Amino acid sequence: MNPQHPPGEHQPSLRLKILEAAIALFAEKGYGNTSVREIVGEVGATKPALYYYFENKEGLFRAILEQAEQKEAAILAEALGSETEFLERLCTLYETLCAGIAENRDLFKLLHAEFWMPPTGAPDFDRSHHPNMLLKAIRQIYDEARMRGEVIEADADAVAYFFLSLLGLAFLRRLSPLREMPSDIPLRVLRLALTGLQKDTAATHKVPTRSRRRPRD
Repeated sequence: MNPQHPPGEHQPSLRLKILEAAIALFAEKGYGNTSVREIVGEVGATKPALYYYFENKEGLFRAILEQAEQKEAAILAEALGSETEFLERLCTLYETLCAGIAENRDLFKLLHAEFWMPPTGAPDFDRSHHPNMLLKAIRQIYDEARMRGEVIEADADAVAYFFLSLLGLAFLRRLSPLREMPSDIPLRVLRLALTGLQKDTAATHKVPTRSRRRPRD
């Protein structure tokens, strides 16, 4: 934060208003097509106000990434601290993440564009960081359930990426015109798939192991 602030504009809520305006504009137009003038114009502020809180446009973008990381970290911490069984634990996490997408549609639209779409001129950043946070949490949740005897032995990495791929279904519904999809279908798909990991169904849902060829004599 710049120690010099413009008179009359040092308001506790102004930083948040600028942040929210930037998220909406970046999501709609892209980082490179959005000017500082447009951002401050949305909230009736001036450029010096933005520079006071964020130093520049790049600093504003990085503050958005930081906000997204804080939101994700809070959701994952709650899931990791839960003592419910594996299936309910993951389903609750899934519902919470989907609710976060719905409540912060512009933020997730922006992140989705920056992670997966062609570059928009935004500053370079570690695009693997946010997905890796989620993958690490899912591996931990699965490993804890496996140690408690709740699930079958499986590839923890595959379980984590499986969950990540199903989360993409929620993105698809929220960020695309696929409105005919029932609102609860992502969670129904998750429950349907995860029942195959429960011990009481393990006998009928065995995961085939990769056969190893013996070396020829």
